[in-house]
Amino acid sequence: MAVSKTEAETMGHQLLHELVQQRPDMEDICWLIGQGASMTVTDKSGYTPLMHMLGTGNSGYIKAMLDHGADVNYRHPSSGRSILQIAVSRSSAHIIGMVLAANGDVFQKDKDSDNALALARRRGDAGILSLVEARAKEQQPDYQAREALMAAAEAGMQIEKSFRPLKPLKFRMT
Repeated sequence: MAVSKTEAETMGHQLLHELVQQRPDMEDICWLIGQGASMTVTDKSGYTPLMHMLGTGNSGYIKAMLDHGADVNYRHPSSGRSILQIAVSRSSAHIIGMVLAANGDVFQKDKDSDNALALARRRGDAGILSLVEARAKEQQPDYQAREALMAAAEAGMQIEKSFRPLKPLKFRMT
């Protein structure tokens, strides 16, 4: 699909969505991005061009979008899922790695209270889980303790904090 400069300037955002859904030439997408088509404008369903592209598995398109400012922490309005959560649910380890490298937030939760780490565990792919866990450690070094506390709370276990109050110190003036 050939796109003129005038079309890119006036309707670039809409054209980008249409191109992404038609699985176009890399040249057309890169040209539109270069002309300033937004990576954050959504279609009627609330999806960004990057969200659509994740399903194709085409790392070239995805890299171009990430390199030109696609917001990896944008959340879909109805599901609350982020780009990273969508990638973890349906993309390859290579693409998930690209989204993580673009600072995808592992702990951002969707409307079902799932984060990318929970989705990676549910998916059951050891390679993907390893990637997401490594990023989780970078983003929040105490995540393992936090996850253990959350799991215990969800299981209805009571976590007791064992501490004893300090007695006030008495000083004598001499």
